[in-house]
Amino acid sequence: MEIDKLSLNQRNILRLFDKEPNLSVGKVAKLLKIPRPTVKQSLNRLLQYNMVARQGVKKGTFYYRKDENVILDTLGNKLVTIYQGKDAFTKLFQKIAEKLKKGDFYWSFAFKDEYYDPNMQEFFINFHHQLTSKGVEDKTIVHHSVKEVIRKTYRNVPNLKIRTSNQEVPFGMSILKDKVINLIWGQKPIAISIQASPIVKRYQDFFKSSWIKSQTVK
Repeated sequence: MEIDKLSLNQRNILRLFDKEPNLSVGKVAKLLKIPRPTVKQSLNRLLQYNMVARQGVKKGTFYYRKDENVILDTLGNKLVTIYQGKDAFTKLFQKIAEKLKKGDFYWSFAFKDEYYDPNMQEFFINFHHQLTSKGVEDKTIVHHSVKEVIRKTYRNVPNLKIRTSNQEVPFGMSILKDKVINLIWGQKPIAISIQASPIVKRYQDFFKSSWIKSQTVK
């Protein structure tokens, strides 16, 4: 469904999800100042178009935008989000770059053979330049077999610290303070974002341990 074919109320509701991940009928009515029956009608249309999803019952019912596949806990908090396709993949990294600020960190286990793809190189060069401009702590661990291509790829990204490892570390994984993201590159990129705190903490500790054992790329 193309967004320009939606009604004004439907487009306005979708825009609300940019700031509010979960919305009830009452909250939409209050924010947009339109009657609840109109909100319900618009949301039902968006459900039919597969652009939003609904969870909960009666007063506990809420809606969320279906740009991606989402697994929620019983309170409506995201546990796992799957982004499929270049647009969703790009949107995810735009959000990450916008959200991160000085004092935050972005750690990663780099891709391996995917770095021979010029499109992937360009995508992540631009992303890491954004992190540099914001003063984000930016570290990556790469497999020793691709250290030269990665060193050349990021030679003009001064803030990115690169270390190499002979161990079979994960490939294509990003680690932030509140999520771990598994990445698959290709014609249709996929990103699987895991927000479950125990899993995130486990990978943060694993990265720190691997960083200590790895060697600086010169």
